[in-house]
Amino acid sequence: MDCVVEVDTEKLGEGAERVNSCIKAMIQEIEGMTQSIGRIRWDGDGQDGGPVKKAFEKDLNAIWVAVRKLERIYRYAVNAKEKYEGCEQSVRALISTMH
Repeated sequence: MDCVVEVDTEKLGEGAERVNSCIKAMIQEIEGMTQSIGRIRWDGDGQDGGPVKKAFEKDLNAIWVAVRKLERIYRYAVNAKEKYEGCEQSVRALISTMH
């Protein structure tokens, strides 16, 4: 039984770039939110900003974890694309020597 695996490296690359664009947009939004929260006066909540600021920081940490995971997915896809393309080139070279 023959097993054929075909990978569309162009689509893989396009998908990786879409993920990367989303990551960049998320980072810009996070930075904007961080700047906004930094400008809020926390009167009555003490020096540390109280429970609202602490909740924001907790949520922000969770968002950063998600961003880091997306970055790993992006790097994996880019690496996979490069390896598939390298394999395709090796197969082409091998076939060309058979002619």
